Order: sequence, then C-alpha cells, then structure tokens
Amino acid sequence: MDENHDIYQKPPEPPPAAPLPSYDLLPDAARRKAKRQTSVLITVMVVLLVLAAVHFIVQESHWAKTEDLREALAIWPGMDAAQRQLGMVYLYRGQFDQAIAVLERSLRGNPFNAETYNNLATAFLYKRMYDRAEELLQTALNIRPGFGPSEMNLGLLYVLWGRYDDAITHLEAALVPMPDHPGLLNNLAVCHIRLGRLEEARVPLRRVVEKAPTRAAPFFNLAITYLLEEQYAEAMNWIRQGAERCSPADCQTF
Repeated sequence: MDENHDIYQKPPEPPPAAPLPSYDLLPDAARRKAKRQTSVLITVMVVLLVLAAVHFIVQESHWAKTEDLREALAIWPGMDAAQRQLGMVYLYRGQFDQAIAVLERSLRGNPFNAETYNNLATAFLYKRMYDRAEELLQTALNIRPGFGPSEMNLGLLYVLWGRYDDAITHLEAALVPMPDHPGLLNNLAVCHIRLGRLEEARVPLRRVVEKAPTRAAPFFNLAITYLLEEQYAEAMNWIRQGAERCSPADCQTF
C-alpha cells in the first residue's frame, strides 16, 4: 500500500458557474420548459460528478478523492449511486464507521441493491461484528442468488467461525462466477485441510499456483498437506518454492 495515497495535487479552481435562469420573468410555457431543462442539466451534472469519482476509484487503486461524490450529494442528497460509491471509498480507506453510515443511508433509499448489502457486510466483517455481517450477506443473496462477492464473504465468515462444511458450500457457489479468484480458491483449500480432506485441498491450491504463481500462500498450504501425510521431502519442495515468493518477514508469518 502506498503510504502517500492521500497526497495529490489540488486541481485548479473551476470558473464560476453561469447563473440558472430566473423563472419568474418567463411566460408559463417557457417557465415549465426552463424548469425541465434545468432539472436535466442538474441530473447530468450529478451523473458526471459520480462518473468522475468512479474513474478515480478504478484508476487510483480505490484511493479516490471524495470531493466529486460529496459535491454530487450536495446537489442531490438522496442519490443512491453517489452514496454507494462514497461508501466504497470509505471502505477501501479503512474508514469503516463512515462507510457504514453512508451505506446504511443508501439502503434507506434503495433497499434492494445486493452490492450495497455486500459492501456494508464487509465493513461489519472488518469490525468483527459477525452476526450483523451474516444477516446482511444472507439478505444480499436473497435479493441476488449466487452473487459471487456475497457467497465468497459468507464463506469467509464461516471459515472464521469454524463452520467448514457451510463455508465450502458458499465458496464453491462463488466459484461459479469467479472460477479463478486466488483468495477464494485458497480459502476453499483451507476448509478441506481443516476437515482432513488433503487430496481435495490440493486441487484448488494447484489452480492457484497455476493462475497466480507469485502468491506464496498456496505453496505453503500445499506443503502443509504433505506434512500432514509425513511426506517431508515433497513438503520441503513446496516450502522452498513458497520461500522464493515472499520476503523474510512474510516467511516468518507463514
């Protein structure tokens, strides 16, 4: 993570906006037309502001500026898209209380958005409020069955709770839309290891090694499967490969 992610050059101040038309000086028909045009103009302005913020979220590794989103919400306080994107910004910055406040406000305006429930659940997961996270993830899946991110997060929650069979059910469901997700495959393998299904654990781990060969975790987890079978030479082979892919500090963690 770049420690200077919040440092950016402030853009120049924009020129003052042109004043909106005065409706009182217009005939009725012209007044209605002007109001419609102004409403369309404001909507376009808000959408452009949200799109600008989304661009920063995508292009700047989620360390987006929040000015565009706040400006959009100042113009249109109830705009669901702006609230959801602002919640994402807070979430990726680790500002979980702010993310929860914004995303809950978004749900009051649009209570049927599975992505919002998933992002809100993610914030509660980070705060270790697991019961609330489970409730939100189940709601997301009721709204959008098979939604990959929610299936994966619910699987992760059940891993943390030690409910490995339940975790496998949801992690395998998440594999349908996300078949090559490295973290998902690794967590699925961990469940099988915890249940003593060592050969089944090796299947997703070998896929991670193939799809994401720079990640150290699957190599060490493969080593664990062989250590548990007392195949020490094979285990050392995977340990050496994992050690080549991580720093000394990371290796101590593993």
